[in-house]
Amino acid sequence: MQDHHISEFIAKASNAPAEQSAALLQEALTLLAECEQLQSRPERPSQIPPSKKAVEKVCRGIGHDFNGILANIRGMVEITQMMTTDAPEQVKSVFEKILGMVERGHHASEMIRCYGKVHDCQKTQFELSGLLKRALNDVRIQLQIPFHLICERPDNLQVTMDATQLELLLLQLVNNALEAMKDTSVPMSASDLAIEFSQTDNQELKITVQNKGKAIAGDIGDKVFEPFYTTKKAGKGIGLGLSIAKQIVMNHDGAISYNSSVAEGTCFTCVMPVITPGSGVSQ
Repeated sequence: MQDHHISEFIAKASNAPAEQSAALLQEALTLLAECEQLQSRPERPSQIPPSKKAVEKVCRGIGHDFNGILANIRGMVEITQMMTTDAPEQVKSVFEKILGMVERGHHASEMIRCYGKVHDCQKTQFELSGLLKRALNDVRIQLQIPFHLICERPDNLQVTMDATQLELLLLQLVNNALEAMKDTSVPMSASDLAIEFSQTDNQELKITVQNKGKAIAGDIGDKVFEPFYTTKKAGKGIGLGLSIAKQIVMNHDGAISYNSSVAEGTCFTCVMPVITPGSGVSQ
């Protein structure tokens, strides 16, 4: 029955006009949630992979199309702003609110698109430090962070990973940290966010992202890694960031965990056996 529903949805999405993309995006979210529920039922394991792959394919397509629609809306609003520079402040305020909603929609559709392709892992060998320098700058620009990111990292360390997924992992972990820091009354600064890449005694890559923001409640546990689980208010997130992070770590045969307390904030730790033998500094 689940496969039948997805087949119907794919057929409908393939022929739907652009103005229906928002409704289709919501329907895709619902189908993804249903697939995750099926995945927890051991009596139907053989039916899960094809259904999930089908929904992931739809997510990639809808995320891409929805981003195009949002870009058009942004363009039209910005053109209207230039044509109405003498508009009343109330009108200008409405324009800014529309652009804010477009930005939130873009973030949500990007998360959907990322979730749809996170299982596609293409590993190559590269030097870690060089990639991180560029990745950290890209993350700072994407998330509009008002300070430079400080990151401890080893030199001359070769890893075999999907470089794009490493950047996406860093983006999700840093974004999660920033959201926690926004929930406090203290202004954010570079000293409140610590990022470290290191080499373990077992020659594994260890990534830690520590923030001094609001702690995660003790009764939440591993639910933070479940798709669509979020403690944020409506419109502030769809609960895919840490789920994407976990899948990326699993793609590289690793593990992710966290520690959280009111006094120390929260630290996420990822450990992955991706270091090229003979590279880096022996511990």
